[in-house]
Amino acid sequence: MTIENITPVVFWGIGIILGVPLATILLGEIIERLKARNSKYTYSFELARNVLIPAIVAFIVVQQILSIDSENSGYRIVTSLLLIAAAYVGFILFNAIGSERDASRWENRVPGLFKTILRFFVILYPIYMLTGVWGIDLSSFVTALGVGSLVIALALQDTLSSIVSGFLLVVDKPFSVGDWVKVDGYQGQVVDISWRSTRLQVRGNDVVVIPNLNLVGSSIYNYTMMDVSYRDSIILGFSYDDPPNKVKQVLLDMALDCPHVSRDPKPEVHTVSYDDSSIGYKLYYYVPEFKSGMNEERIKEDLMTRVFYTAERNDLSIPYPIQIEGRPQDFEPDQQMINDRIFEFLKWNRYFALLPDEVLLRLVSEVTVTPFAATETVMKQGVLSDSFYLIRSGEVGVLHPNDRFLNGSGVFNTLTAGDVLGILLLMGRRTNQITAVAQSDTVLYRIPGKTIQAIIEQHTGFARELNVLIERRIETLKERGG
Repeated sequence: MTIENITPVVFWGIGIILGVPLATILLGEIIERLKARNSKYTYSFELARNVLIPAIVAFIVVQQILSIDSENSGYRIVTSLLLIAAAYVGFILFNAIGSERDASRWENRVPGLFKTILRFFVILYPIYMLTGVWGIDLSSFVTALGVGSLVIALALQDTLSSIVSGFLLVVDKPFSVGDWVKVDGYQGQVVDISWRSTRLQVRGNDVVVIPNLNLVGSSIYNYTMMDVSYRDSIILGFSYDDPPNKVKQVLLDMALDCPHVSRDPKPEVHTVSYDDSSIGYKLYYYVPEFKSGMNEERIKEDLMTRVFYTAERNDLSIPYPIQIEGRPQDFEPDQQMINDRIFEFLKWNRYFALLPDEVLLRLVSEVTVTPFAATETVMKQGVLSDSFYLIRSGEVGVLHPNDRFLNGSGVFNTLTAGDVLGILLLMGRRTNQITAVAQSDTVLYRIPGKTIQAIIEQHTGFARELNVLIERRIETLKERGG
């Protein structure tokens, strides 16, 4: 026997002697770490150590060391065992990958269609290799399979089209598992991509199954692939009596007061149409981060609700989209009834009840009714103000100095019906010292600051009560670091 014939035997022998223990030790360390983390991959690595490595060693001994002919039954048996062991380990491993439910892990971002293809490959390829090992001729089987496949393809044309579409989705990758998309009339999060269909989780826990064939022919809006922020819009209509520049400024202020709307880039308002009963405006706004379809819907709902209250406070008219017959005075509010209600409330209030009726009657004409929706800002810290507010109904939360929006934990004082806001301007302070937000739908009576100043100068009892309240508010602000 020559050196050329001996060298490969020695080489493979040394490889088995050194490589097998090293591989066994390495896999043992990996298995121990996986066990400590209760990983689902533990069993796969145990099979690799206990089944696959011995099968590989047996194959090397038979083929490289003993040089047994490939036509020998022993060779075929050992090779078959190796292929079966590799297929089994691979199948168990891919099943573990497919069972991952944590969206943050890489396994869950692999499309379900791709996982299924790999499973089939892991099974079919070893079968194909086994036919070669045992010398099985598949030509007649393939011919029959081709004819049968043609019949099946015609019968399952739509299903196969969806499968091909699934392949195209994997290749083109317009979205991945975990992305937020709008497609085929639905909006939600992609939870699975399979051979035939894609599953979207829409509102709540509802899941919509969309055939891949429909997706390939549809426009897909992928929120996750966009920038961090995204833009949306709402269309509104206001009366021809309302100046467009005033309307646009009011809508901008309203949008900036919404805690979910981005300040950079800022909202925009465009005049877009002159309709039969109104001027059309389009409010564009940006949301810092898209999280869900419900998030988008809630933000739009919040803005639409604020529009009504904002229009009421700023004397803007939202016209009915219909024609109403009758005289204008038939639809005007009963101002006398409104004044009577204001007078009765002032008489009930602990501070204004100290004033004579004739003073209250004069004061009623200067009161402006200002409604606020829940979470709207009533008063902003550091902003110039010349108004005094009396809470008619609802609740107003006074926020901590560093808070800008109502978040549930930033309120350190809640004011209710009968309480007053803006009293520190009576001390000569022209900027608000606090930020106040409506905790529920709230109605305020706004009174000019100069009117309250004049009443204080003429009525000492009223001034004394407000002075006690001012001192109490100042102490509260000091305690809270304001």
